[in-house]
Amino acid sequence: MGPESAGKTTMCQRLAQKFRTVWVPEYGRELSEQKPDLELSDFPLIVERQIQSEEKLLSRANKLLFCDTECLTTMIFSRLYFP
Repeated sequence: MGPESAGKTTMCQRLAQKFRTVWVPEYGRELSEQKPDLELSDFPLIVERQIQSEEKLLSRANKLLFCDTECLTTMIFSRLYFP
């Protein structure tokens, strides 16, 4: 958990590699690259897709699944961007 550009993605990738498992990228980042001006109405989709990605990759995980973000962080960012 942490702010943007803190190294969470790099840490997830490296931990997954070290423990020979998979990691879940942040869907919110993917969407923001496609749609730079996110709206508050986008956040339920971000949460839904993040959970779907986690569930999909869970079956491929080797005991551990590293997640680049989680729903609490998404909620916090939605409240910071749209007070």
